[in-house]
Amino acid sequence: MDDDGSELFKSCMLTVLAAITCNNDNLNSGMFNKISVCGIVLQHEGFMEVLQKCIDKQYGCIMFNISCDILTILVWTKNVKTCRSVIVDISTLVDVITLRDQEMMVAGMKLLTAIFYTDLTSCAVNISGRIYPNTFRTLYIHLQQICMQDVREYASNAVQCMKELISHLYRSDTEQYLGDELLSQPWNKALIEIILDLALCGSLYSHHLNLFSFFLGTVQGCIVMKTIPHITDKLLQLVRMDVFNEDGEMKESCNEMMRVPLYVTIDLKIIDYS
Repeated sequence: MDDDGSELFKSCMLTVLAAITCNNDNLNSGMFNKISVCGIVLQHEGFMEVLQKCIDKQYGCIMFNISCDILTILVWTKNVKTCRSVIVDISTLVDVITLRDQEMMVAGMKLLTAIFYTDLTSCAVNISGRIYPNTFRTLYIHLQQICMQDVREYASNAVQCMKELISHLYRSDTEQYLGDELLSQPWNKALIEIILDLALCGSLYSHHLNLFSFFLGTVQGCIVMKTIPHITDKLLQLVRMDVFNEDGEMKESCNEMMRVPLYVTIDLKIIDYS
């Protein structure tokens, strides 16, 4: 494909992405499949074949990122219908997250987050092959590392992907043990301690609170939290910071942390946030 053709191809795919994004309300209402141009596109065999080639990286990194973004929206959407599913290899997406290409990393994390949220059942995506436990282990380790990055977009997507990965494993009849195993890793304690100390020093973001909520909402996560010295006092200090009075998103994340099922009452003394 020459340069002009490549630019036209990219423009067409970006147009589809923009249209799908703008039609998100219609997507969820079911109207998307009946009347929209996007609904017609998704019933076109040729387009779905191109989408498959993009996700297989036959057209390069940029087209892979665009195809991931398109598929992410389709997977999140309950009522979407396509003429065929796009075959996705989880191991390939995990490999993408380990690369140095940051845009591919983010695109891969977003798609994995959606896939785990739907427990691999979206009609838009067909997961190929068996997913081995080591694949989940490798993914979790890399997500832990990304959580520590300074770029908020990277870290926040990593936190969300971690949450959906563990939630998916806990909903599984055969892989709950793996969720416990991943949460019991020693590095989780170091991760929480570092982020908590940074937060108390003023470098606090909403995805940090989401991470704390995630651990506090699971039995195994609370076991990890219990091993951190003065964890109760630190959490109390955290939720009383002035930043919550100034930032609506932060305040909502803080409220969400205080609404967790509180397995804290099992493993820690009951926290009075008032």
